[in-house]
Amino acid sequence: MSQDLETIQRMALVELQAGNIDKTVELMRSATELTAKLHGDDSLETAQALSTLALCLARRDENLVEARDISLRSLEIRKTKKGDVDVSVALTAEFLASLELRLGNLVSSEEHLRLCLSNALAIVGPTHINTAKVQYLLGIVLGRQSGKEDESRDLFEASYDTRLRALGKDAPETVQSKLALVEILNRLNHADRLKELCEDDGVISPNISVPFQQSMR
Repeated sequence: MSQDLETIQRMALVELQAGNIDKTVELMRSATELTAKLHGDDSLETAQALSTLALCLARRDENLVEARDISLRSLEIRKTKKGDVDVSVALTAEFLASLELRLGNLVSSEEHLRLCLSNALAIVGPTHINTAKVQYLLGIVLGRQSGKEDESRDLFEASYDTRLRALGKDAPETVQSKLALVEILNRLNHADRLKELCEDDGVISPNISVPFQQSMR
C-alpha cells in the first residue's frame, strides 16, 4: 500500500508540473485517503497530505472554501499532536489566513495570523525577519478593519524596523513595510512620524498616499 501511495504522489507531481490542476487534485484526494488508511485519520502524515491537497485546491478560486475547510482539519490535527507552538502549525495558520483573506473573511484571517505571530515570537523571537513578515501581514489585515489602525501601525513599525536592520533600506521587503507604514500614518494623520520617515532617505514624501498592498505576500 505504501508503494501505491508513492506512485500516486509521483503522478500528482507530474500532473502539477504539467499544469493539470484537476488531475492533480484527483490524485491528491486518492493520496490523502490512502495516507489516512495507512497512518490513521488523525496522524501527522494525514495532516501533511491534507495540507498538500489544500494547496492544490487553492490554485482555483472556486475551490477556496474546500481548501479552507481541509486546511482547518490539518491545523486541528497538528495542534493536537504538537501543541499551539510549532513550525508546521505556524505555516498552516499562515496559509489559512491567506485563504480567509481571499474569501473576504478578515476576522478569521486575523485570528490565524495572531496564532502565526505568537509562534514566530516564541520560535525565532521578535526581531527575526520571519516575525517581521507575519507582522506585516497582520498589519495589512488589521488596517482593513475599522478601529484597528493603531495596532496596524505598531505592527508595520516593528516589521519595518526589523527589515531595515536585517536587509537594508533598499530591500523589497523593507520598502514593502515602509510603504504600508506611510499609508497608515497618513490615515492616522501622524505628521511627525511621517516627517521622520521622509528624512530617512528623502524618497517618500509625507504628502504621498500609498495604497495598501492588495495581496498577502
